Amino acid sequence: MSGYKSGVPQELKLDGKVYFKLFYDGAHYAGWSRQKDKPTVQGALESALLKTGCEVKRIKAFSRTDAGVSSLSQIIALEGFSVRPLAVNRVLPNDVAITHYATRLGEVSSKTYVYVKKGRWLHPEAVNEAYSKLNREGGLSKLYKRGGAPPSEGCQIEFLSTTTNEFIFFRARGFGYQQVRRIVGYLTLADLMGTPPTQFSSVHSAKPRGLILVKIDDDANWVMLEEGLIKVTRYPLI
Repeated sequence: MSGYKSGVPQELKLDGKVYFKLFYDGAHYAGWSRQKDKPTVQGALESALLKTGCEVKRIKAFSRTDAGVSSLSQIIALEGFSVRPLAVNRVLPNDVAITHYATRLGEVSSKTYVYVKKGRWLHPEAVNEAYSKLNREGGLSKLYKRGGAPPSEGCQIEFLSTTTNEFIFFRARGFGYQQVRRIVGYLTLADLMGTPPTQFSSVHSAKPRGLILVKIDDDANWVMLEEGLIKVTRYPLI
């Protein structure tokens, strides 16, 4: 179980690695990973580190996010000599913020995503039937785009309805490439047709804009960065 405390020095001298929890709105980025001639979250973070005189050799994200996908709690590992998280937060764009840091990170046990579908289901009974079909016929492990890592076993799904939107929560140790968006695409197609599609292979991925990385479960003792959390409260994703 991860813990939290407050207070942070102006500069962290790195003995190995330091870990950040990162918030970002993916609307204006071509994903996490650095790309030539395209804005990315990694590029924004590296630019802020450079501007504030941080000495970092390597940056790694613990969960891949594609273009348009957002995050409330991405975990980033940095290797180098020194980093100034308070200064970095001040020069990051308004849609990116460091909310916590830790000097040790234990085992990552699971990841949680939510897909926000604007509007209510047209045929909720068909969506429930489609979900049952996914579980019954192993569709949860079949619906991912080949070419990336395969999904882990035991994906858990929960549904939440409000007066305006549908929220679909996904929790697993690891996800296949575009797995969550493929599952949402299958459920959405069932909703439009009024019945579950017979073939999983006919399903396209849902748009990335509705997908948010909610959290990555770990056992680190995180230090809260108040300035980063304030940025988050001023920048609602939904």
